Amino acid sequence: MQESQTSTQPRVSLLSTFKSLKHRLAAGARLPNVTILLPTEKKQVDLDEREKTLKLAGRVGQAVGSLLRRLGIKYQGEESHGRMRINGLTLRRWFNPKFTSAPSTGAPVELLPLPSRLAKGIADQQRDIRSLSL
Repeated sequence: MQESQTSTQPRVSLLSTFKSLKHRLAAGARLPNVTILLPTEKKQVDLDEREKTLKLAGRVGQAVGSLLRRLGIKYQGEESHGRMRINGLTLRRWFNPKFTSAPSTGAPVELLPLPSRLAKGIADQQRDIRSLSL
């Protein structure tokens, strides 16, 4: 129970932050750049008879990075460095997507190839998250 709660907390707080940024955008304010600081773990590795310390992303960092990738939000940095930066312009574009019309083929969704259906499903999920009042 405790493990699942700690893995969902960063996602919930990130979505809450996005909600407040969406309200700022609706009020006409500029969106700031968002810097996310994440915990990292250090691990000792033996390479060719010398020790080297590596920084590894913890579960929280992996969960946040995974969420951003699933939502299609581009960011700079890596989870293992403990710092991720999201540009304000990127967020503004993500909040106000340009909706494309239906495919010109006019084929039903069931007849589309599998990768197209998966991409459409992901795009639909992203659109639903953006359009909801988080």
